[in-house]
Amino acid sequence: MNNQPTCKVVKGLAPHPNLARIHPKGCKIRNVLEQGVEQDVIRTYNKAGDRKIKKKTSARDYSLLLARPLVAQEWHNFPEAYKIAYKAPHNDGPIRTRTARHRVVYDTGAMVTQLDHYNLTQLGVDINRVNGVRIVGIRGVGTGPNNPATPTKKYLNVTFSLLLDEPSNTWVTITDDVVDAGARGMNLLGVTSMKKIGSRFKIQFKDAIQPRADLTYQYI
Repeated sequence: MNNQPTCKVVKGLAPHPNLARIHPKGCKIRNVLEQGVEQDVIRTYNKAGDRKIKKKTSARDYSLLLARPLVAQEWHNFPEAYKIAYKAPHNDGPIRTRTARHRVVYDTGAMVTQLDHYNLTQLGVDINRVNGVRIVGIRGVGTGPNNPATPTKKYLNVTFSLLLDEPSNTWVTITDDVVDAGARGMNLLGVTSMKKIGSRFKIQFKDAIQPRADLTYQYI
């Protein structure tokens, strides 16, 4: 456990009351003011030293870019044309999944992360494998307790990376269980994955329309 204290600003005493110093020696800086050309930016860091990313949106949904860890590590080296193509929406599916390739919807209330076959394959998951798989029941929220749960595959210990902030090229890589959403199902980031991201990322839905009930699922 890191017991390094957080830096504090100590105001000066007479005869120099307008001066200040950092206290104590060897402390950990949690807030950094970076001076920019157009505006100054305050960057905040958690206890582990990871930068904390905060976003605001008025949209109904917010999605994060999804990639293999190797892609995330080399993302800053890729040409811009590749990045644009990787992030581009695809219009070959139902309306609600047309921007789903390489993306996962954040903060939907889903307890477990689920991905469609395209994204699972992009992460290197063999959707036909029999090892490292469990069968779980899935039921849409709002469908009622009498609605039967559908048996669904859950792939154990899938490792993937998420782009938290593109300007600073901030990625996070986590390992979690992922439910098979089928060929054209929704791509949702579950609560278990969000907890693994921890305090590094926070999204505020400001004046946003509530997400549809069919974006949220229960797992049994």
